[in-house]
Amino acid sequence: MSATQAALADLAQAIRAIGPPVLPSPSPTAKALRKLQAVDAVPRPPGRSSLEELRDRLAVAFADGNPPALSPSDLARAPWVLWEGEPAAADLPGLLHAVLVQAGGHRRTLRNLVEAWLQTAHRDHATLAHAGVQIGRLVEGSVDPRLETLRRSQRRLGLFDLGRGPTALAEAVLAKRDLGVDDVLDEHGLADAGRVQSGYMRRVQAAVLRALPAALRGVEGQDALERALAFLAPGGRLRFDDTRGPVAEALLLPWTTSVTPDPSAKDVIKRFLLDQLGDPRLQPGKWAPVRDEATAVIRQWLAAASLETFFELIERHALDHQWRYRKAFWSACLRKGAIRDAWLALGSRVYADARAQRALGNAYARLRRAGGDQAVLLMDVGPLVLVEWSHAGKLWACPKDWKGAPRIGRSEYWRRDCTDVGLPLPRTGDERGISHRNPTQSWWQERVAEFLDHRGVVRLAPSDWQPR
Repeated sequence: MSATQAALADLAQAIRAIGPPVLPSPSPTAKALRKLQAVDAVPRPPGRSSLEELRDRLAVAFADGNPPALSPSDLARAPWVLWEGEPAAADLPGLLHAVLVQAGGHRRTLRNLVEAWLQTAHRDHATLAHAGVQIGRLVEGSVDPRLETLRRSQRRLGLFDLGRGPTALAEAVLAKRDLGVDDVLDEHGLADAGRVQSGYMRRVQAAVLRALPAALRGVEGQDALERALAFLAPGGRLRFDDTRGPVAEALLLPWTTSVTPDPSAKDVIKRFLLDQLGDPRLQPGKWAPVRDEATAVIRQWLAAASLETFFELIERHALDHQWRYRKAFWSACLRKGAIRDAWLALGSRVYADARAQRALGNAYARLRRAGGDQAVLLMDVGPLVLVEWSHAGKLWACPKDWKGAPRIGRSEYWRRDCTDVGLPLPRTGDERGISHRNPTQSWWQERVAEFLDHRGVVRLAPSDWQPR
């Protein structure tokens, strides 16, 4: 034997004497992390074809209410078809009971059942509420670390009780507290990407919208508004785009009476709805799901912005000494709800006024063949379109159903669109409008008020149109 071979033999004998290598034991922290690495992990359903095959097997097995013994694997996956698809497998006699029984001692079945229930909790199925109560009990009694967050939420809010849980979570979302809205959802196990748009979250949103009108009018209305918008549109987009109607109504209907929001709250609501639904004058289709009385509120807010900007422009560009009388008169019409819509057409220099553009967004038009400093205010009042010119221009009126009536919402108007033959106003006989003569003595105001009253638009008294 060579010296090298002898050395290798001695080394092998030494290794055998030492024994197999011993790796260092994981620390307790590492063991805990390994054990809990899937805490709050959300199970995902199998593929659609696999679920349809499962549905068919379950339908055959439970057809007569006396099913043969099923594999635990089929029952563990059965929650995914209980309330999903047609027909819902929860209608099969005995299936839901069998799943609940297995979930009591089988963690994967319970996790699937929890997730399937959360995803479909918005559906109108007779078994959902009862199943939620049973699932809540199973979650409370479970020691599965993956359900720890939901277990705490069940004990605090009754999360799986459809009569309590969504309402309690909605209250937590709106309440003024140190936690932000996303943190509240995370605290209750609902911040996962698979749950933030779940059926259960639809129920939470419905509860938020029910509570929102009273919250907006409360002493903490500004905070409630900010939190509600953070919930309704995470990341700047509606959580559920098909709920535009209820969202807009919850934000607008509180203000259909004499109660008005704080100016800053009004601006926030208006900007939010314009971002999410667009301008109702430009995109009426997006506002179709919204009730007319709610849409009327934001139309009035937008009309008020147009009026305010119009008279600001008169003051800055026209140097018109009577602008405050016009502002007082049309503001009185607005307060009484007579002005449904308003729209501005701006001459070239006014159109370029960045300040006006910021105030109006995109809700204004170009005015062609008119002075660069001129502006026109178009108002939708009852059956009429009224056109108020800046500078020394006249007030002009025509019925909305006239073929040539200028339509509110256009991007461009020509001078002739707003100066053609119109309706004669009382005691003037002039079909091309009325001049704003002698405003201090209410000369033109009396005649226009008489005209609007006669047309059934609004009734004004001299005290209404006096500048304040």
